Amino acid sequence: MLKFRREEISNSDQNRRRCSLCGGTAIKLNTLNLLGLIESESFGCQKCGSLFRYPLPDPAALSTYYDGNSERYPPRVQKRMAFDQVRWLRHALRQAGAPECLSFLEYGAGQGWLVSAVLKTHLSDHSTGIEADAGAVEWGRENLGANLLQGFVGSDIALQEEWSPEPSIVAMVHVLEHLHEPQATLASIRQRHPKAMLFLEVPNGLHEIPVIQRDIFPWSSMGQHLWSFSDVGLKCILESSGFRTVLLQSVGNGNFWKSRLRSLDVARLYQKLFRDWETNGGGIRDIVTKSATVLIHGLSTGVRNSLGRVSRTQLPSLRVLARPI
Repeated sequence: MLKFRREEISNSDQNRRRCSLCGGTAIKLNTLNLLGLIESESFGCQKCGSLFRYPLPDPAALSTYYDGNSERYPPRVQKRMAFDQVRWLRHALRQAGAPECLSFLEYGAGQGWLVSAVLKTHLSDHSTGIEADAGAVEWGRENLGANLLQGFVGSDIALQEEWSPEPSIVAMVHVLEHLHEPQATLASIRQRHPKAMLFLEVPNGLHEIPVIQRDIFPWSSMGQHLWSFSDVGLKCILESSGFRTVLLQSVGNGNFWKSRLRSLDVARLYQKLFRDWETNGGGIRDIVTKSATVLIHGLSTGVRNSLGRVSRTQLPSLRVLARPI
C-alpha cells in the first residue's frame, strides 16, 4: 500500500478527514483550484491508501464542465485501448464462468470506442453507451457507428429510461475517478441493473497518487481526478455498493509516470529559484550559476523523458469484474 510522504503532511486535526471509502483517517496532502471551479484540498487515506478531494464542485457544475472538456487521445490509441479492454473482459468472464454477454452498456462512453469494439469482436450483439460530451456523441455516431446517447453519469441513473434488452454487463472505464459520488452511483447501478455484472477500469492509485501530490494544475489530467483508488479502496467501495469482486488485476507499465515526476521536480526547482531571488536577492554571479544549474537539469530531464517515453496504452490501471451481491 502507498505510504504518503510525511514532509508534505500536517498533523493538525483541521487537516484530517474521514475516508468515505473505508472509514479510515485521511490526511491533507495539498491544496488546488479543482477543475478551475472550486478551491479544494487533497486527502490521502492512511488505511486504504486512496486519495480524494474535498470539497467538490456540485454535480450540476461537473455536468457542465464535462460537456466539452473531456480529454481525448488519438484514434489509434483509443482503438488499441478498447480492443485490449475487450480481450481482458472476455478472459475475465471465462475465468469467472459467467454466461455469454447478451447486452453491453457503458456509462461515460466517450466517443464510443469500447462500445464499438464490443460489437466488432462479437462479445455482445447489443452495445450502447451514455456520454456527457455532445461532441463526442456526435463524432462516435458518425465515425464509428456507435449507439450513443447523451447523458451525465450520476447517482440518479436509476431514473433513466428502460433498456431493452436489459444489459448483462455494465461498464465504466476511467469514469469513477471523475464522479461526485462514486459510491452512490455504483449503488444506483446495482439497483437499476440488478442482474448485470460490472466492469470497471480506473487509474492505479499506487502509481498515480505520487504524481497528484505534486501536480496541482487544474488544466492537467491529474487535476480532473476527484478520486484516486487503491486496490483496497476499490474493493471497499464495490462491497458497500452491493458488488462482490470476481477479478481485480493491475495492468499497464509502472514506469509510466516517471517522466511526469521528473518534469514536476524541475518545475519545483524553478519555483524555488524564483522564491529565493524574491526573498534574498543575490549577486549576478550567483543568479547566473543557479539559473544554469536549473537549466541543465531541465534539459537533461527532457532528454531522459524523450528516451523513456511510455505509450498512453500502458497507463497503470486497475481492472475489475464484479458480480451483484
